[in-house]
Amino acid sequence: MIKKILLSFVIITSIFFIVSCEQDEIDEPQILPILTGLNKEQASTLLDDLDITYTFVDVIHNEIRTGRFISYEEGFSAGMEIINDMHVTIYFTKYANTLPDLTGLSIDDINIEIAKFDFEVTFQEVATSAIEEGFFISYSGDYQAGDILPLGTEITILLAKSPETTIQLPNLNFLYINEIMNRLDQLNIDYDIIEVENNNYQVGEFIAYGEDFVAGDLIEPTTGIEVFVAINVNRLPDLTGKNQSQILHEISKINVIIEIRTIETNDVPEGLFVNYLNREAGQIVNEGAAIVVYIATPIIVINRNLMFSTYIEGTLYNKALELYNLSNEPIDLSEFTIAQYLDGSTSIGVEIALEGILQAHDTYVIAHINASQEIKDKADILTDQLYFNGNDSIELIYQTNHVIDQIAWVIQYLDNRTLSRKTSITAPSSTFNYNDWDIYSNDNYSPLGSHPTIFPTSFTYDSYYLSIPFPENGGMIEVTFISNNDGDTAQFNPGFTSEDRVRFVGIDTNETGSGTLATLARQFVYQRLSTANEIYLQQDPSSGVRETFGRYLALVWADGVLLNYEIIKYGYAANAYYDSARTFSLNGVDLNTWMQLAETYAKTNRLGMWA
Repeated sequence: MIKKILLSFVIITSIFFIVSCEQDEIDEPQILPILTGLNKEQASTLLDDLDITYTFVDVIHNEIRTGRFISYEEGFSAGMEIINDMHVTIYFTKYANTLPDLTGLSIDDINIEIAKFDFEVTFQEVATSAIEEGFFISYSGDYQAGDILPLGTEITILLAKSPETTIQLPNLNFLYINEIMNRLDQLNIDYDIIEVENNNYQVGEFIAYGEDFVAGDLIEPTTGIEVFVAINVNRLPDLTGKNQSQILHEISKINVIIEIRTIETNDVPEGLFVNYLNREAGQIVNEGAAIVVYIATPIIVINRNLMFSTYIEGTLYNKALELYNLSNEPIDLSEFTIAQYLDGSTSIGVEIALEGILQAHDTYVIAHINASQEIKDKADILTDQLYFNGNDSIELIYQTNHVIDQIAWVIQYLDNRTLSRKTSITAPSSTFNYNDWDIYSNDNYSPLGSHPTIFPTSFTYDSYYLSIPFPENGGMIEVTFISNNDGDTAQFNPGFTSEDRVRFVGIDTNETGSGTLATLARQFVYQRLSTANEIYLQQDPSSGVRETFGRYLALVWADGVLLNYEIIKYGYAANAYYDSARTFSLNGVDLNTWMQLAETYAKTNRLGMWA
């Protein structure tokens, strides 16, 4: 039974193998082989393995060795899959396009011989008694038998003709002194070679005949002619009106080292020659002298009279940008775009093209289409293209791709706040400076729609929190002052004594007895609290209720003034307050900002610890 099973398996496997082989043979593609470097015999060996017909065609070719493969006909290439029985033409090199030796040949024989090659041929007769009329003299110019030239090269063949009573002036273009003399001597022409300064020709190269003679003119054998040939002088050419490539072409005719620089000017069209550095056209300079040439680049007039004046990044889609015209003239906004670099990217993510005319000292507000109605009421244009959310950079770009102004996060995100340009800032800046801006609390839209705006200089508590009991979030309680041991701790009635005394939020003054600053801080707090008519403690949600030693934490209001803020403002302590939620908005500015402003004031005026 096992043997029968094995036999059946072998038979089935064999049938599958035979079918697969037949299918492979049927499906095997015809692939044109690579014939590069092969001769016809070698190519035939490869091609005969294919089921195709082919024809070899010989052509003249200069770059590939005689008898070797050049290419398949157009539309075919090595590696191409083709169908059976297809016909392919294949090109091989016949021989190079070589000037043949025509010595001793008549014009008829010359035509037969030269036709074997690919040249554009013209004939020129030269009067001479040295060679039989109608027979080859030479090729014109520098060409000679054996030269391999590109296909289609134009050549002139000189043929002898019997001397006559007049002589035809030969074409001497591109010939040099020795060749010129040889040609003219054959014609027995009376001539003088005269050298003239001309850097457009090589040294000794023919320029022209004198006295308005030109090639082809008939002259008497006794007529004397002048033949002008070039000499080169290292004289700086006049480059007026020339662009860089033309300048390089002209300068290449003399022996100097050139450096091209740009110079800003609107007196000369962009890219054209302005002047030499410390030299003049016509001046003769030493061989290899270093020459500096200036070409014009336009003086770009950039309009820097437009700047960002307000930035709003608030809740959800409450986003807006305000532009301000600093000048006394209208500004065409179509010359500017706003670019947004999203999530810290260095590439522009979204670009907003502006349009319209902004009048002198007026504002232009771009707001998100889904912003609050209060923002949209102040908007000049609504768009869904405002994507910034605090960790993005925004640039105002002039039409010349110059960055005029910038808003960018550097150390901290610019989210949940309103920025308004300070009244002291009267020009845009391509580098963002956080200190150039007044910082308002989240969703404060009061600066939007006008500029400049006056930033508040004082604040007091929000009476809303008086209805919330201490120590609930933000809750307040009225107390009376008992005593203070230092500049950041005090006791109050009722209930804030001994271990339950109050530690001031956001500050840390020096301990009493540690020096003059600690003493002054203690005295300052005592004076403020002992003379206050009204004292409130307020719980700060960001700090909690008690600190690690069990003391209450609080904001202390004395007659409506935040004592924590004053201690920082007069330099008795550094600012240590931070509320990421920006809970308190006081007179339109969050408490974080007020505390930072207090420290800035102390530093600027060198007060207390900053003296």
